[in-house]
Amino acid sequence: MDYLKAESIDSTTYRVLAIPFGGPFKGRDLDGDYFSERTDIKPDWFPERPVLWHHGIDRTQDGDPMIGRQTELKREKDGWWGRMWLDRQNRYFEQIKALLDAGRLFGSSGTLPHLIKKAANAELLVWPHIEQTLSPVPRNPTAIVRAVKALDDFTSAGIELSPALKGLLSDLDTLTTDLESDLPSGGGDPAMARLSSTLDQLDEALRLV
Repeated sequence: MDYLKAESIDSTTYRVLAIPFGGPFKGRDLDGDYFSERTDIKPDWFPERPVLWHHGIDRTQDGDPMIGRQTELKREKDGWWGRMWLDRQNRYFEQIKALLDAGRLFGSSGTLPHLIKKAANAELLVWPHIEQTLSPVPRNPTAIVRAVKALDDFTSAGIELSPALKGLLSDLDTLTTDLESDLPSGGGDPAMARLSSTLDQLDEALRLV
């Protein structure tokens, strides 16, 4: 559940870790799966991929949910890195850029479920990388679920959580992820402050797991 690794190139361009190898929970992600150097993400299928806000399921977005584009995928020691351009014309560009520069966004790769191939040990062997998502709320990278669903994933992985951490995950579930509410023009609303505070606590708690 690490924040998205992103290196700023200029005001709209970033180098991002799109497909990280391994995972924060005994080498796996919250779904119990993991990417590895063997994972075929079909890097040559497309010259570029859309960057979406919250997998395109934000209720307040009208029209195209794309907030940028991703190109130039390159496999490195820790995973597949790509170059990402944010759309400066997007109405939420300034808020999204501020969250990204502050290291407050999580990333997730979207794929076509019927093309996934997975080994018996949960290693993802084939995962066509179709889209990159940015979101302020931790998401399961292989299934769109609410944060509270993570409680079941921790239990399945045999990881005991403190009551406080369970409460934080439940609290995340009550927070809206809609751009209209979370990222109002000008920023500084109570919902955004609450989200930031909760993520700070969650980040600190996860360091102790």
